[in-house]
Amino acid sequence: MVGWEYLIKPREEASGLDPEAVHIPYWYYITFVQLEVGTDAEYSPLLRFIGLFIPIVNLVILWWFAKDCEAVVDESGLLLFLAELVFPPILWYLVQTGINDVAANPV
Repeated sequence: MVGWEYLIKPREEASGLDPEAVHIPYWYYITFVQLEVGTDAEYSPLLRFIGLFIPIVNLVILWWFAKDCEAVVDESGLLLFLAELVFPPILWYLVQTGINDVAANPV
């Protein structure tokens, strides 16, 4: 006889979708849109987002992203790119706090 606790699974296990696996790509897309609107960069956020999933192209996209992030973070694009390759949460923190600072203190 199978107990009920075996049949009832937590929501994330039942769907097979890890919430973190959805949040990170969503953050990149929203940040692409915010940087495109908030800076003088002219690109398609959707094409850059799709480019993240294509090998080799994703490195170019991440480089462009790091260069665009210089507008909201007081660091060089090369440093941001290397931080993203080594430990992405560093870049996420710097970029998000930079965007939040710009939004809180408009020029």
